[in-house]
Amino acid sequence: MTEQVTLYHPWPKQRFARDLIWGRGIEQLLYGGAAGGGKSMFVRSLAAELAVKWPGSVVGIFRRTDAELQANHVNPWLEEVDPFVPGGRFFQQKMEYHWPSPPWCWCPKDDPCAHSSRTAFRHVDDNRGARKHQGSEFAAVLEDEATHFRGADTDFLYTRVRASAAD
Repeated sequence: MTEQVTLYHPWPKQRFARDLIWGRGIEQLLYGGAAGGGKSMFVRSLAAELAVKWPGSVVGIFRRTDAELQANHVNPWLEEVDPFVPGGRFFQQKMEYHWPSPPWCWCPKDDPCAHSSRTAFRHVDDNRGARKHQGSEFAAVLEDEATHFRGADTDFLYTRVRASAAD
């Protein structure tokens, strides 16, 4: 049996935000505060939790620029998550982390498969803004530093969410 590892230990405000999402069914949460308050870590921890809870899902983590995305999410993800997830793989060209096959899947357990969740790292800094993700479908959209996004981009990204109301 594989030993379970806790990837994130949430702070009190992060636990409160998580309880709002799971306990009260909050679909949109604006989580702010001073620099160093753990907002980016909360986004990564929520993306990891959703990948495990929703096999086969695609969860998008968004920042305004690619440089911010790399510094605040991709690099920490490769340090905080990847070493502790046997069978998970990061694809730099796609900017996606593919989780291993879920336990109930018949696919080989060492490789991601069609039933694997994906965490997609995306940015919206060009002239098209969020519309460059027009064909995308996400189970959840997690914007980090949402105040850096235009309101129209935030609204548009929310239209890319395809999770059912029952989820």
